[in-house]
Amino acid sequence: MKLAFAEPNINLTKINDVPLAQVTDTLKALSYVKMAGEVTDLSGNLLSNYNGTVSTTIYDKNIERQTLANDGTRLNGELVKLDFSTLGEIIFRGQASVKNGEFEFDFIVPKDVGIPVGVGKVSFYSKDEP
Repeated sequence: MKLAFAEPNINLTKINDVPLAQVTDTLKALSYVKMAGEVTDLSGNLLSNYNGTVSTTIYDKNIERQTLANDGTRLNGELVKLDFSTLGEIIFRGQASVKNGEFEFDFIVPKDVGIPVGVGKVSFYSKDEP
């Protein structure tokens, strides 16, 4: 059985009008952020006939957690607790229009963004509206 994989690709291209490859700044609490991106085919070519909406979710850095050991599993007489990572808190969730394969949106970073600084995640989902 083959896992379903969404096509086409959605790529983040700029943060605050700076190309992604050159971005070195962090998203600070209460700062204004503008992001831009594009919808491309599997070869990386812009789909200039693609028009629709893109849904975006931006997550803070991963959160390190530990199981509660409430299943009673023991190893050498000690309750077993396992460490794991989960996605961070949601920093932004919203939609933007995709016109001719390109989109942009802006938001204000919430006051309660996590400290210390870490790597977050940007997730996109787009729907073509022919």
